[in-house]
Amino acid sequence: MKNFCIILIVALLAGCAGGGDVSKKRGKLSEGMKKASKENEKDRRVHTSYNRENNDSDIFVSFHDEDDDEGGIVLSDIFDRSRFVTRFSTGLTKNNDFYGFQDFSLGLSGEIFRRNYWSLFLEAEYSPVQETSQLNASIENGVTILKVGFQWDIHTTGDYSFLGNYFLWGFDIDFMSWKYKNPIIAWDDYGNEETISEDWLQGLEIFTGIGFTIMNPYKIQLGAEVVPGIILWGWNTYEGFENDVFDPFLFIKLRLVLNFDF
Repeated sequence: MKNFCIILIVALLAGCAGGGDVSKKRGKLSEGMKKASKENEKDRRVHTSYNRENNDSDIFVSFHDEDDDEGGIVLSDIFDRSRFVTRFSTGLTKNNDFYGFQDFSLGLSGEIFRRNYWSLFLEAEYSPVQETSQLNASIENGVTILKVGFQWDIHTTGDYSFLGNYFLWGFDIDFMSWKYKNPIIAWDDYGNEETISEDWLQGLEIFTGIGFTIMNPYKIQLGAEVVPGIILWGWNTYEGFENDVFDPFLFIKLRLVLNFDF
C-alpha cells in the first residue's frame, strides 16, 4: 500500500506541474485581463508571439466585446470498512480577489489500518469575484474549480465515540475555469482565427486539519472538519497565457461530512 500511495501522489503532482500550453506564448495573463475589461473598448490588441516549425513569428491578439504484500496488506484490505462520503464546505481566503469558497464533494473511503482511513474525492467549488477586485472588470461572475482529491484520516478515538476526533491531511489537483466578459480573438500556429471566451488554470491544493464526530449511529457518521491549507497555481493557462494574475494564497474551510458505511 505504501508503494501504491507513493505512485498515486507522484502521478498527480506530475500532472499538476504542466498546466497550460506554453507553445502558444500569448503573453502575460494580466495583459489579457486588462484588454478584456470594458475600460479598453478602443484598444483590445496585445502583442504576443507563437512558434511555428522552424519559424518564430510575432502576432497580435485582438479582444472583441462579448500497502503491498511487504506490509501484510492485501487488496481486499483497501476496501475494508468502505464508506460513501459526501461533504459540504465553506471557506475564507487570504486573497483580495475572491469572497470565499463554497463546494460540494462526493467520494469513497476505506479503513486501511486500524483507525486510519483513505479517501478519494471528486469536488466542485465556486467563488464569486469581489466587486472591488480588478478581475471583476474582466471575468464574468466568478470562478469554478473542479478537483480530484486525496485525504488521509487518523482517528484517535474508537468507533461510535461521541465527539470522537481525528487528524487529517491531503491534497487536491485543481482545475479553475472562468469566462471572459469580452471574448478574445486570437490566431493559432497555422494562422487560423479562433475565439477564446473562457480559460482555465491548473493548481495544487495542500491542506491539513482536524475533524470531530458529531453523531455516529449504526452505518452513518456525521462530522465536522476545520481545514487550513494553501493553493499553488500553475505557470500557464490552457490557452497559453503566462500566469501573472493568480498568486498562491492561504485558506481555511469548515466542512460538514456525512459518511455511509457499506
